Amino acid sequence: MELGQKTAAFQKSLALAAIWPMAGQIVLMAVPALQTFVSDEFLAAYWEVILVLLNFFIGVVVAWLQLLGVAVYRLIERGEAEPIDTHA
Repeated sequence: MELGQKTAAFQKSLALAAIWPMAGQIVLMAVPALQTFVSDEFLAAYWEVILVLLNFFIGVVVAWLQLLGVAVYRLIERGEAEPIDTHA
């Protein structure tokens, strides 16, 4: 059985689970463009905080996508037709 057939029932939910974190990351990657919209004093005062928050969010996104990959692998490995309940 082809991989696309094994995940066919989950493709929409998998795509949504992957798109939102990546969309947020793309938005946050535009942070350097703040220089054109805010004063230099603001950036000087808060630039380190902005970078820490940006790096934290990127780390969360990477972890989320890794966990999503593991969940998909488990679905394929088990050959289940229903999503795994991760809250049990």
